[in-house]
Amino acid sequence: MNLAESTSRTCDRVMQLLRAEREARGLSGYELAKRCDLSQSTMSLLDRGKRTPTLDTVLRIVAVLEVDLGKVVRKAQSELDTDTKQPAPKRKTGKAKARTRRAS
Repeated sequence: MNLAESTSRTCDRVMQLLRAEREARGLSGYELAKRCDLSQSTMSLLDRGKRTPTLDTVLRIVAVLEVDLGKVVRKAQSELDTDTKQPAPKRKTGKAKARTRRAS
């Protein structure tokens, strides 16, 4: 994975974690948008991963949610590192041949 892909995946995961935090606090996307001085459509696009936030937007969100951005980024990176280190599931390729041992 190249640097651009890695940072994009980290940003996506950060936004997913911030959305989960918003939901855990019982805030709607509309309410968070209002408190962050963002449009409701912008917040909706961010929540659905359809728009990449600017640093300014992320800072507004973490300020309203009162979370430590550094911790959120580290958690996102850690989760993504764990995902990439796990071996890919083995695929079944074709029919398995039954082996039988002959009695001697």
